[in-house]
Amino acid sequence: MAMTTAAAAGAVAARRINNAKINRRSSGLSSSSFDGFYRTDVFLSSVSIITITCLDVDAVGRLLVVPNSIEELKHVGMTLYGATFYRVLLDNEGEINDIRVVRSGDVIIFAEEPTAWVTITITCLEKGDVAGKLLVVPPTFEELKQVGVKVYGAHFARVLDEQGTEINDVGALRNGDRIVYASQKRAEESNARAMIMFTITCLEKGDSARRLLVLPFALRQVTRIGKNIYGAHFVRALNEEGNEINDMGMLRDGVRVDYTTCPKWAKKSNAWIMITITCLEMGDFVGKLLVLPCRLAELKVIGGMIYGAKFVRVMDEKGVEINDIRVLRNGDRVIFTRENRKWNAQKWVEESNSHKRVEELNAHKRVEELNAQKWVEGSNAPVTVTCLTPIMRVLREMW
Repeated sequence: MAMTTAAAAGAVAARRINNAKINRRSSGLSSSSFDGFYRTDVFLSSVSIITITCLDVDAVGRLLVVPNSIEELKHVGMTLYGATFYRVLLDNEGEINDIRVVRSGDVIIFAEEPTAWVTITITCLEKGDVAGKLLVVPPTFEELKQVGVKVYGAHFARVLDEQGTEINDVGALRNGDRIVYASQKRAEESNARAMIMFTITCLEKGDSARRLLVLPFALRQVTRIGKNIYGAHFVRALNEEGNEINDMGMLRDGVRVDYTTCPKWAKKSNAWIMITITCLEMGDFVGKLLVLPCRLAELKVIGGMIYGAKFVRVMDEKGVEINDIRVLRNGDRVIFTRENRKWNAQKWVEESNSHKRVEELNAHKRVEELNAQKWVEGSNAPVTVTCLTPIMRVLREMW
């Protein structure tokens, strides 16, 4: 039977599709590998294939046919990773501005275009500039050093961070950082101080665990550490003896610094800490509510005024002597005792229980005496005599 023209055309078209499928399999690449970005006007065997990736979004990478222009390649990055990812970088070889440098097998990285300027604060403690000045970070480190020379003088060409470590690269600076310009002598002192370690605590915040930190460069930075870690009001730094640190010379290797609130803020605060004070030796078992004073010496004076001059020793309920006012919390119970008396918790508990039993017996005895007195008063009450004659007369009339 003769084949019609339409049937012959269909057979030829089917043969062409089949041949295209066979060629595609033999090339080892599928059209799905290109995410829609491939050309159909050339044979796959002669197409240059690259790998594209974006370290901020996609670390796996995708295969892509090299487009005709660098603008088309940028458009691919913006379509896949976002509108800001139009910088084209060749792996380990910098930015690409011409599509002709791209070869088959290259790895192309799309990067985001930098937007905001990096702004830092420059200071010079030796010249008395603590507040500092805002500065946009220049492109090179030499230009950054020249800024210090122009602003503070020819000797101030060393750049240090807040911890006193010398900076040698502008790439290490981040937006909002503070740098310190220093002379050669001050920079050497800073490098020596960088190894000094100290510990910080805050008993008012319940932080009794010690944190190890590198000794900062200036006293202002010591205050800032307390504000950043414990809160804006914790700006007082005390040493282990309770003395306020007002000189960097008071800080030595291994010293402990305790942060506390500013006295002005403490007076304005409405969050008063309430404690209960007792004195078992004076028979005060119930105790009295008291607003916690600022210092332990003031608390001892209160105990001496209420219970006597000898009762100036402060202990907690477990019998542990209190030597720092900051360990007390809201609702705690403290006990005043004599300075020369040793604490015996068990004995004092027995004395307290014995005293309570005596009070309970006395109360029971007073109740019994009161009931007996009421019974006697009731028995001694006058007898009321009622005349029954009118009642009997009424009863007779009813009968």
